[in-house]
Amino acid sequence: MKGARPVNVRDRRIEAFRSATAALVESLEAVVRLSPRIFSALEKYISPYMAHAASESAGGPDADGWREVTLPIESLEYTVSDLLRLGSEVEVMAPPELRARMAEIVTALAARYLADDAPGVMRDRSAGAHTQREEGEQRRD
Repeated sequence: MKGARPVNVRDRRIEAFRSATAALVESLEAVVRLSPRIFSALEKYISPYMAHAASESAGGPDADGWREVTLPIESLEYTVSDLLRLGSEVEVMAPPELRARMAEIVTALAARYLADDAPGVMRDRSAGAHTQREEGEQRRD
């Protein structure tokens, strides 16, 4: 067996791991809508594997330039973390559990940021700015 390459156990393990991981990842999918800005720069925000899948599955842009894509996902919680990074530039269409979890988190965030009793919130920013302007004008007189 001259010229035959010896079996590398490490290579076989890596390949087996990749195959098992790919099968797991491909078993779950999310359908999302992406804004034109995010769609054109997906590699900056999500893994190359997911970006490739998004590009391959992308439909044409709607009237506002948004595209619907299918993403392979590992788990709902991990995907929530990835998609929250995209802010308001993404909308989850399916699965319903992922859409509900995203809605739950953004609702909690909105409540926190809109709360009147949040620490460090300036009650009336325009009044404060006006007061500072008046003080500055008085100093010039």
